Amino acid sequence: MKQKTNSVVLILVLLGFALTSFVANRIYDWKNEISPYQAHVPTQFYAGMDKFLSNVSWMTLIQWQADDMQMKSAGASDKLYQKLNALTNLDPLFADAYLDGALTLAASNPDQAVKLLQKGIDMGLADRNWKIPFYAGQIRLMNSNDPDKALPFFEMARKTPDVPDYVESTVLHAQCLQAKDEPVQSMKIWYEYYQHLQGSDATVRRANAAQQISEYATAAKADLDKQISSTTDSAEKAKLTATRQEVEQIEKSTASSAPTTPSTQPAI
Repeated sequence: MKQKTNSVVLILVLLGFALTSFVANRIYDWKNEISPYQAHVPTQFYAGMDKFLSNVSWMTLIQWQADDMQMKSAGASDKLYQKLNALTNLDPLFADAYLDGALTLAASNPDQAVKLLQKGIDMGLADRNWKIPFYAGQIRLMNSNDPDKALPFFEMARKTPDVPDYVESTVLHAQCLQAKDEPVQSMKIWYEYYQHLQGSDATVRRANAAQQISEYATAAKADLDKQISSTTDSAEKAKLTATRQEVEQIEKSTASSAPTTPSTQPAI
């Protein structure tokens, strides 16, 4: 009788494990449907303690970073990246870990910094946090001096809800750098932006754009005047003259929006 009871208990335990496994797999599938980024995370068993362990790991990491000897040791950036990668496996939506970690890595290893931020993008964070792609673009632009690789990140950032205005202007500055700051081309980049400005704050943004257009127009006219005076080819001179006239036309069309210098006379 006792042996029969033990067999029944064993069968019930095995059935319980099977049922639990089935339910766990279904919940995992449903979770991936709701949050697709979860499918990219290495599957690990932490008995539901992932969030708690990520917080503990974050505090430990801060202490490790505060240790100058650790941060100055050979391969410190590699160790830091590995710790941040493990931390973001525990909590893939821990935005501060991506952002703060990338800023720390940027000076010593910009590629690792961008790789960490790209992980956050792959997890879906860029859909609601403009800082993730924006930081990646800034690191590519400032630390790697590569506007070509920076621009796709900036373009991604400016499509995010509630993005501040300076992200848009950063895109334009990166486009100008991509054009090697050539005055005529850079002026046209800002003019295209100027023409499409809308919204309640368009006046302020139009004034800022007009200021940029004016500065590039001044440089463009000086550069074109030199080229016109130095060339003896009549066709080339006509082409340069037409370009200069176009620059003047754009400058005049935006002059009314440019900020004016405040008067230094006392108010009456």
